[in-house]
Amino acid sequence: MAVAAAFYTGLFGWEIEIGPAELGHYSMATLRGVPVAAIADQQAPGAVYWTTYLSTDDVDATVARAKASGATVFVEPMDVMTFGRMAVMADPGGAMVSFWQAGDHRGAGLVNEAGTLCWNELTTRAVEESKAFYGAACGLTTTKQVHPMGDYYEFHTASGRRVAGMMPMVGDLWPADLPNHWMVY
Repeated sequence: MAVAAAFYTGLFGWEIEIGPAELGHYSMATLRGVPVAAIADQQAPGAVYWTTYLSTDDVDATVARAKASGATVFVEPMDVMTFGRMAVMADPGGAMVSFWQAGDHRGAGLVNEAGTLCWNELTTRAVEESKAFYGAACGLTTTKQVHPMGDYYEFHTASGRRVAGMMPMVGDLWPADLPNHWMVY
């Protein structure tokens, strides 16, 4: 954890104060005093990954819809002190995703500038399943974009706002043993 904190502090200029052991060393990363990300100890064996959190007004209802749509839930909805409520799951294609219902903490306070989050993208071999799942679980619609490198999809809210992308994992670019996953840019 300390190595990761030092890496991102050097790379992006983040300030990170390592949190207490009883909270898994959960640590907020800030830039100019504003939250931009968080890091914590690895909670389960396996690959280390950046977590994509999708915002929801009701994490319990979202998880119920996600379960009905084929999700495997790893962390049932739980309160994170007064900061909010969260859940962790794998979508039907196996990509890990989390849902966040804000309390005192809304999420990243800075985005779309150097050293901050600018885009989340699902890379998956389960395109149709993902479109159906994210539509049913959180009301996202998809639009297909045709690019010279292949098809690409964008997820939109009900109001039409672009919130994430989806790249089909086809061709030689994607090793067969690379699982479906969310990428954080």
